[in-house]
Amino acid sequence: MVEMEKVKDGDKDTIYNLLHNHFKNTRSKKAKKIIDNMNEELKKFVRVIPIEYKRILEGASDG
Repeated sequence: MVEMEKVKDGDKDTIYNLLHNHFKNTRSKKAKKIIDNMNEELKKFVRVIPIEYKRILEGASDG
């Protein structure tokens, strides 16, 4: 099972870099549109994370 969350601030750079590399390699019009309107487009993104993985990550930050 998974949880869906808002994109975290730390994820924004990762998303941008992935889109930028995708655009650089493919010249995707859709990637360019998202990059050009990043602040608005990020509102449409969701962070999908497996529940068990999230639990492990949270446990690692407690220790």
